[in-house]
Amino acid sequence: DKYDAEDDQVPAHESDEAWEFLNSCLQTEVMKEAHLYLSKEGLMPVSKEGFKHKLYDLWFGPYYRPYLERSSTSFEHTFVGEPCHESSYIFGLHNWVRLYQEEQRGWLTYEGWE
Repeated sequence: DKYDAEDDQVPAHESDEAWEFLNSCLQTEVMKEAHLYLSKEGLMPVSKEGFKHKLYDLWFGPYYRPYLERSSTSFEHTFVGEPCHESSYIFGLHNWVRLYQEEQRGWLTYEGWE
């Protein structure tokens, strides 16, 4: 709930939180195994620091989305959702826990997949 999706400029405290989140993820066995596999396949850097920086760029680096008025990140798309400026639709939001929380607050109504 700390993620602020309103600004293209990433404040230092949000960048710090992203690195903290990423460091936590990289301590898990599944991410260690993913790093080992991806580096063996030549898809990711062999060093842990290189892998971490590549993941940061992939997950938290902003990129342009044509249906938004501003840039977005993969993390935002997946875990927070992206409001479309031309409609009431939310794109992404693949995190069922967040979806449930937003429905409970009355901020979102899931109408199924078209």
